[in-house]
Amino acid sequence: MQSAPPLRAGSAAIFLLALGVLVLEVALTRIFSVMTYHHFTYLLIGLALLGFGAAGTVLTVHRRYAGPAVQPRVLADAAWLFGLTTLLCFLAITKTRFDAMDISQHRDISQLFGLAMLLVGATIPFFFGGLCIGYLISKAGPHINRLYFFDLLGAGCGSLGALLAINYLGAPATIFVVALLGCVVAMLVGGRADGHVRWRYPLTAVVAAGLALATLIRNDAVPVPLPDSKLVNYHGTDFRWHVVARVDVTGPHDGYPSFGGALSRQWDATQQPMTYLGMYQDGAAFTGIVNLQGREPANEPMLGHYMQGCAYVIRPLATSLVIGPGGGIDVAIALHHGARFVTAVDVNPWTLRYVRDIYDDFAGHLYRRDDVKVVCAEGRHFLTATDEVFDVIQLSGVDTYTALASGAYALTENYLYTREAIEDGLDHLTEQGILSYSRWLFSPPRETLRLAVTAREVLADRGAADPAQHIVVLAAPAWHGRSPWAETLIKREPFTADELDRLKAWCRQLRFDLIYDPLVPYTKGSAYDALEPTSKYDPVRCARVFNTILRAEGDAFDRHVDEYPYVIRPCTDDEPFFFNYYRLANLRHPFKATLGGDPVNRLPLGLLIPVVSLMQILVLGAAFIVYPLRRRAAGLRGQAGLISVLVYFAAIGAGFIAVEIMLLQKLMVFLGGPVYSMAITLFSLLVFCGLGSFLAKRLTDAHPRLAGAVILLLLAGAVVATTAFVNNIIPGWMRLTHWQRGVAAVASLAPLGLLMGMPFPTGIRLTERLAPRLVPWAWSINACATVLGSVTSILVAMFVGFTTVLHAGAALYLLALIALLFIPSPSSRTESSDTGIQSP
Repeated sequence: MQSAPPLRAGSAAIFLLALGVLVLEVALTRIFSVMTYHHFTYLLIGLALLGFGAAGTVLTVHRRYAGPAVQPRVLADAAWLFGLTTLLCFLAITKTRFDAMDISQHRDISQLFGLAMLLVGATIPFFFGGLCIGYLISKAGPHINRLYFFDLLGAGCGSLGALLAINYLGAPATIFVVALLGCVVAMLVGGRADGHVRWRYPLTAVVAAGLALATLIRNDAVPVPLPDSKLVNYHGTDFRWHVVARVDVTGPHDGYPSFGGALSRQWDATQQPMTYLGMYQDGAAFTGIVNLQGREPANEPMLGHYMQGCAYVIRPLATSLVIGPGGGIDVAIALHHGARFVTAVDVNPWTLRYVRDIYDDFAGHLYRRDDVKVVCAEGRHFLTATDEVFDVIQLSGVDTYTALASGAYALTENYLYTREAIEDGLDHLTEQGILSYSRWLFSPPRETLRLAVTAREVLADRGAADPAQHIVVLAAPAWHGRSPWAETLIKREPFTADELDRLKAWCRQLRFDLIYDPLVPYTKGSAYDALEPTSKYDPVRCARVFNTILRAEGDAFDRHVDEYPYVIRPCTDDEPFFFNYYRLANLRHPFKATLGGDPVNRLPLGLLIPVVSLMQILVLGAAFIVYPLRRRAAGLRGQAGLISVLVYFAAIGAGFIAVEIMLLQKLMVFLGGPVYSMAITLFSLLVFCGLGSFLAKRLTDAHPRLAGAVILLLLAGAVVATTAFVNNIIPGWMRLTHWQRGVAAVASLAPLGLLMGMPFPTGIRLTERLAPRLVPWAWSINACATVLGSVTSILVAMFVGFTTVLHAGAALYLLALIALLFIPSPSSRTESSDTGIQSP
């Protein structure tokens, strides 16, 4: 068969398009984390990526994309539409109002219209991006290995480019740069196709570049709106974008803030308020910069009225580690109580920069003191990399309510509250040191109770004779009717009577409640029953629960944990979903109110949103992908190997995304947090996959089906072996330096990545030989399975852990192997069926 004229810009085009699509995905994740809550970000991004599958349907059914070769004008128009819709849809998104809290609190169903608009606005650019990439791949023919290499290389560079662009340009400017990239591809491929200059390409590029420049000059030139439920003290806002979270600073304000804990009821409105700057991450996680200009923390009496200072009452003159210091309030509290030295560790550099540099005078040079050391790092990573020990390790409400895309989806994990995290904390305490956590107190208790149960289990495993003697829990209704908080104190050694006497005297003075005293069990009519409740605070009920569960032994303890209405069993690094304390049964009454906590956390959104997302993907995938393809399937009736081809591409799509997401999460603590994990893990996997695709042609040229079967068998084994390596070997390398960890991670991912890049191009070549018209079907099914697999893998991981999902990924590759063996050998089509795509 005579080959069609080649498209010489095919490799460059697919590289730029793949880069742009991944950058757009991460940037929109940042945008939606600000505009709504992180749970809905997962729904929006997951559903938007269905545009890829819908694009495969259009490639299959639309005559414009028929024919054996890529038509430059057709590809150029699709690339231009990718750029244009990226620009226009983002502008439309910023004008859309959606507040999830109005649905749950006010039953405002009209908010669903805003949600639908966000879904549409996010999906359209991905549709055109998928159309371009799918069009190139479906016409690749014998060049599929080279083209898929540039596709994955572009996506890998996009994983790095997204982090750099958002950190240095901001999310809005990054999206406008993606729009510019689409126009560049259009000009590269078809700017003068048929001898005509298409001025719409450069004109759109100029507009995109102008908007990007405007947002660089003024970061609020294209404002990203916050929902009303986040609009707290948001006048005169200064903000900076970062891939971890956007940081907003407002004020100054005068008031009585809680700062991730509880302010004593003794400090009432008749006393001097605090002057502070409000600081928010993605508009939700609140902290603040206290006005200490010209003043010492030790001389600020209000700092002594926060419950977060309780550990220093027991351990005065402490050396302290503060994880997640935010605006520095916990550092100031530590210094007020006489801490000798404070190390403050925060993952977001803009949080530190605001306090240390921009508002240094206002903060009283807090982060420039000789007795304060500031470190930009993820908390767990810092603990695994330091040999220092501390008298107090303080974590006050450390969670950011943010989302980070990882491949096609994201997880709501937190590695600061797992068994391993408490182990690391205890290992870095002095002999009488205290690990102090500040968390919401719900009624019935959930977060704090789960933390205490985890600590009890860890202490028992470390050989504590009576682990319940090593834990203390304080609580308070907070100031002026705010939701109550609790402070959990954990020691390597049992608490002594002298320590508890000092703590009780302090609690009586400031009206804090000791709801779990390791030396005084709960009995009816005891001092616990005299604790004063409020509308959001039921201390007696909480005291009974803590005493019953923490003091139980053996089977009674296990039974209490298993039968509790919420999930309170300890989390591990393999299953770090600390905030997923809901059971599936809780979905029957998702709006059932509980006392205390943030309104967002009273709903089982961590379960509800993935389940809803999965249902929407199934329904919309059936409506816009399966049904149109089924109508077109009449001409394929009797086509040998049809089912096997579809099962093959669905299995490798779902397997690929499951392995990618789980490895990204498994290496997060080792590499230093989500940013480094995405930069190193995702980049390495995608680039090695690209190299694997490039090598696959030579390995599979003579006997593609046999070689493909061997590759899949090796791949399934490599997934299992890599999982065992990450679980058993990587934890022993925690003493390596940061760059050594990066090299180790890249080296450990290389064999797996090379193999993961081979099945897709090998399958495309086999399918093209068998029946070229099946290739767009293969692309569509693969894209749909990838999105479906991302959501499903999260749901499974929430209940059984990352390792099980990785093993399921290996099983999916074995399923692909079985399907491959049932694909018949082509009878007449040969390698000469060149579809005309060529690398420059």
